[in-house]
Amino acid sequence: WIESELGIGSTFHFSLQFSLDSSLPLEQGPKSILSSQHILVASSSAITRSLIGKQLRYFGAHVTESDSASNTINILDQNIDGKTPKITGLIADQTLVTNESETLLQHLTLIRDCNDITLAAIIPCHKIALQESIRILGINRYLITPYLPQNLIKLFSPDGAEANSKVSEVNVHSENTPSLRILIADDIHVNRLVLETLLRQAGHQVRSASNGREVIKILEKEHWQSGNEQPFDIILMDLQMPDLDGFATTRVIRRRERRLKESGSDIQSIPIVAVSAHELNFNDNHLIEIGFEALCPKPINPIVLNKVIAQVTGRTSSLSSKAESSSATDDRVKYLTSVLSECTTASTAIEHTPINLTELSQRFSGEEDIVFEALLAFVEECETLVAPLREALLLETRDLISARVHALKGSLANISATQIFEHARRLEYGAAHLSQSELTSVSDTLISETLVLKETITVFLSKIAAEARSAESEDQTFSLSVS
Repeated sequence: WIESELGIGSTFHFSLQFSLDSSLPLEQGPKSILSSQHILVASSSAITRSLIGKQLRYFGAHVTESDSASNTINILDQNIDGKTPKITGLIADQTLVTNESETLLQHLTLIRDCNDITLAAIIPCHKIALQESIRILGINRYLITPYLPQNLIKLFSPDGAEANSKVSEVNVHSENTPSLRILIADDIHVNRLVLETLLRQAGHQVRSASNGREVIKILEKEHWQSGNEQPFDIILMDLQMPDLDGFATTRVIRRRERRLKESGSDIQSIPIVAVSAHELNFNDNHLIEIGFEALCPKPINPIVLNKVIAQVTGRTSSLSSKAESSSATDDRVKYLTSVLSECTTASTAIEHTPINLTELSQRFSGEEDIVFEALLAFVEECETLVAPLREALLLETRDLISARVHALKGSLANISATQIFEHARRLEYGAAHLSQSELTSVSDTLISETLVLKETITVFLSKIAAEARSAESEDQTFSLSVS
């Protein structure tokens, strides 16, 4: 098939079949601690098994692959009976360990107690919270994906448990943390504001684009045409953007990079991270084939974003996950929450305080001005989020309705509008199962709640601004009386 972009070029896709020369030796890397090990890789994802298997073999390990819990059990039983070479290490996808089979857990416990075998779990970065539950199961080593190849060596080294746990810690505001040049691509202002704030607080240099075409223009002008050095260490790419979405933008970037390399350029590929509020699996959605290095879920969690940046760039980031807690800060947030509750319209369908100000304050490291700026950005952008949803309802197009709800959901998450966010999330994933009349009714309710939230925030910000002006006036009066 053919992919073509006006003014950019065309890419032709075709398949060629070649026979594999089995006499060719497998390329191997430098000798490592893995050279004498037999490792079982267990994952339901063929891509995960293939990538990890190839890298382990590159470092000299003998590898056996398994695609299910039952097959893993059979392989382990044969190994215990001495029918296969002794397995020294097992690395299993977390879904096989935590979801699929209690019997597998029993086998792992028996093997750990009776054999000298290293057990490790594969955990996606957006499920990093599973580390503790996996430790409870008796597995104290884990590989966070995406990962650096050298982490595989650390994983099966004698001190692998200690080294791996150190990798997983969140590094907060280290003076030695290198500054990264980061490009953000997102069409929603509130989303960009959240990322910009977190990254700049960590000392990084940040630029933003509101759509994919802006990204292409920036790279074309400052990198590809000029021949200048790579202008960004990483791109954080939202997947759902109008005009040119994150998928298409990344394909264009990778295609342009390939052509430059084929023409003799020594250009380096810029790491691209997919940022999405969709509940995606990095492997199953072919993000790797498109050209992404990792996936970071929305709403943005500083711990997860830390991990993604560190593993994709090989350099530690220093995003803070929450502000320093103090009685003064806590009292201020409680006061703001009480003011917000007073501003909640009596006729609203929202049952509780519409915004979790404690969570929002922590997201912005206690910077009150930035909290207010994020809320104001939502108010200003609200109509541009609601209007497309209204249009989609008139067209009665389910996929379009789901996409419009998705955009609204991301903004609600970023201002910690927890209750309405949950309504939007359920609507987005349940749209396919509702009748058209039910879909219209639920969507109208969501629109109504969102507009009430906009009005509530407007009144809230007005009250806070009035209080600030009053306090400033009192300070000036006191200053005059003293003088």
